[in-house]
Amino acid sequence: MPRITVEMNEILAAQGLADSTKTMGEIMQALNKDERFLYPKGDEGRQMIIEDFRIENQSKAKAGR
Repeated sequence: MPRITVEMNEILAAQGLADSTKTMGEIMQALNKDERFLYPKGDEGRQMIIEDFRIENQSKAKAGR
């Protein structure tokens, strides 16, 4: 099994989201529809996305990546 799949399975299992009856693609598609993992629609959601990307970029810059 590819390393990335193993790591993704470990993360999903730790979050209680692993499902051995589904492919990784099916699991990711289901997560993409789960409201817990989506930004709100409209201006509020867009602003949240921009802020999250800004924070992530700052973290990467501090880590030298």
